[in-house]
Amino acid sequence: MEIYQYEVKGQKYYRLKAYLGIDPHTGKKKSVTRSKFKTKKAAKLAFNKLLIQFEDNKLEPSQRNEKLKFKDVYDEWITSYKETVRNSTYINTISAFKNHILPVFADQYINTITISEIQKTVNRWFKADSKVNCKKWANFVASVFNFAIRMGYYKGLNPAKSITLPKMPEIPGEKKPNFYTQKELNKFLDSLSKDEKVFNRYVFFRLLGFSGMRKGEILAIEWKDVDFSKRYVRINKSVSVLSTSKDKLNPPKTKAGYRAIPLDPKTINLLQQWKIRCKEYKLMVGQYLSETDAVFEGRSGKFMNPNSPQKWLKKALETSGTHQITLHGFRKSYCTALVSAGVPIKEVQRRMGHDDIKTTLDVYSFVTHDQIEKANRQFEKYISL
Repeated sequence: MEIYQYEVKGQKYYRLKAYLGIDPHTGKKKSVTRSKFKTKKAAKLAFNKLLIQFEDNKLEPSQRNEKLKFKDVYDEWITSYKETVRNSTYINTISAFKNHILPVFADQYINTITISEIQKTVNRWFKADSKVNCKKWANFVASVFNFAIRMGYYKGLNPAKSITLPKMPEIPGEKKPNFYTQKELNKFLDSLSKDEKVFNRYVFFRLLGFSGMRKGEILAIEWKDVDFSKRYVRINKSVSVLSTSKDKLNPPKTKAGYRAIPLDPKTINLLQQWKIRCKEYKLMVGQYLSETDAVFEGRSGKFMNPNSPQKWLKKALETSGTHQITLHGFRKSYCTALVSAGVPIKEVQRRMGHDDIKTTLDVYSFVTHDQIEKANRQFEKYISL
């Protein structure tokens, strides 16, 4: 152990340098350096405390003088993170780190990464056509630092929480909403119904737009989940894709995701037609349709590839004459239709599978042109009394 005096701006301090022993965590020799002790006695007391902690195997990670790189902390964090999210979320997170975050920070010691460096990186992501994702990636970086702080690998405030996130500029003009009115939805479906070769796609988008199911839920439904006599479909599972490109069944996204959704007569009729076609195809290849078969089967597995519906949508939009929406937009269209039809909000929440009614109110409080006109008529009628 060495204790020696030094000065900073005329103020005298003591610095401690000492060998503690062999670290049982790494098998390597461990030494420590501590500074800014006002007295020699304080330095000795600090050494004795460190030595006791070390011998009791209680030395905090930040006290071991370990130089952990960002990738080291990320590897620990992602293992814990995996157990807290759905498989599809985990895969998307892995991809974000592999392609965007680790190329920047992986080999840097986590204690040397500055606020300025993170800010510049986020700005670069924003400018490189990643305006939508840069906030999500910045939050991922913050999560790794939060983990490092909790584990004692990093001392101080989270630098990723001190940056300023760039904002998307407001574009003047009318912005098309990510949902269809009932008229627009029917126009989209009519364009698909004219082509017998894509009958399965027509049925898929009809069911999607008239049930409000999530993509993973609709891909997971089996024939046994469809009650043709009572006209409803049961939601009790969801499909995602593993990193090995294999199907995986998960529970619904939320506890409220377990639900039964009523279906209109036309949608039920289309599903019956589709079931007959599936039976006929199975017989042609020497098989029988099972009630445990997926309603929308994949070519190489029981369930359709979750990426296929997006390709179908892109193709359908080319000839539908309707504005572009996402797959999730069909779910929003269903919710908007329920609200427009005057369905009580609690029933809307149940059908959408939301745990919290706030989600139903905040995320799906869309106002259609018809609703605006109805509100105007009601207001005009009131003021004319």
